[in-house]
Amino acid sequence: MSGTSADPILPDDPNHRHYPLYRHLLQGVAAAQPGSGPEQRANLAAGLTDAYLQTLPQSDRGLRLDETTVRGLGVVAGRADAPTPSLFVVAGRPGEGAPLISTPLATAEIAASRILAPYAQQRTIGADGYLTDPEITRTAIPALERGALPAVNAIVLHRTMGSTAAGTLGHWRGESQPYGTHFLIDRDGTIHQTASLNQHTAHVGRIRSRGEVEGSLSPEEQRQLDEARQAPGSDYAAVHRIESGKPYPRRYPGNGDSVGIEVVATYDEQTRTWQAPTEQQTASIRRLVGILQNNYGLDDHDIYQHDAISYKTQGEGAGLYQPAVRNVDDPGLQQSTGPTR
Repeated sequence: MSGTSADPILPDDPNHRHYPLYRHLLQGVAAAQPGSGPEQRANLAAGLTDAYLQTLPQSDRGLRLDETTVRGLGVVAGRADAPTPSLFVVAGRPGEGAPLISTPLATAEIAASRILAPYAQQRTIGADGYLTDPEITRTAIPALERGALPAVNAIVLHRTMGSTAAGTLGHWRGESQPYGTHFLIDRDGTIHQTASLNQHTAHVGRIRSRGEVEGSLSPEEQRQLDEARQAPGSDYAAVHRIESGKPYPRRYPGNGDSVGIEVVATYDEQTRTWQAPTEQQTASIRRLVGILQNNYGLDDHDIYQHDAISYKTQGEGAGLYQPAVRNVDDPGLQQSTGPTR
């Protein structure tokens, strides 16, 4: 495994955006080459990881692959008497015309660190889960932390329904198990990190059915939702239970795979409108989102408005994140129903 949290990390490190791909291919190599040793398998998996990433557009190689894509890859051994005996990555079943991606068996003798060096990723998250950027204020509230955060698939944006950061921080400190986020952005743009990124917080709540919102459910999936809603108990809980069993991005992110950002803002009950972010907040949101995207390999499709994915006051997360360069033809950015893939 490569490096510590402060050093550049490679895809064989669990903190790297391409670790799920490397791990999956390593398992495939072990099945295809059962007689090889651990180091040889690691080197071959590195070779296959590199070969697969090389098939992607340059602009996509820095992004984390979704779980469905990774799980759809297989590893098969080529003919032993071939001119260059190799292992292959195949998307789909072998023999169905799917393109094959290969690495020679001789790659087993090349160090994985050498093969994976082009994908080195500079982490700005310390071993304790706090950003190392000196301009981000460490305001730790341990009570916010509810357990390990094994993966980060998304960022969820919230508003506080309060006028000051001090008021929100005081509320969180006064609760034994507060509902809150990893970050809080004050009206002057100050970014407070309130919880470790090694830990999840309770900030999303029960998630909506992404397939139902986006109209992509199969008839069987819709039937399952309808039946669950007829059972005694909470409609929201039934939907959440079904959705939580799906891989991201087939579902919306939840507490266990997302980072939460609260932005200080008030809510007008009479007009039912939220306070707009200040210029300083807009700049800080963009900066913080960029830092998190770079660390976790996320893109703008992984940024969500809280009210679009859960059952919250309409508009709570709307209009907070403004990408530095917006593609006006992309319907997935900052829509009320949440981004799409």
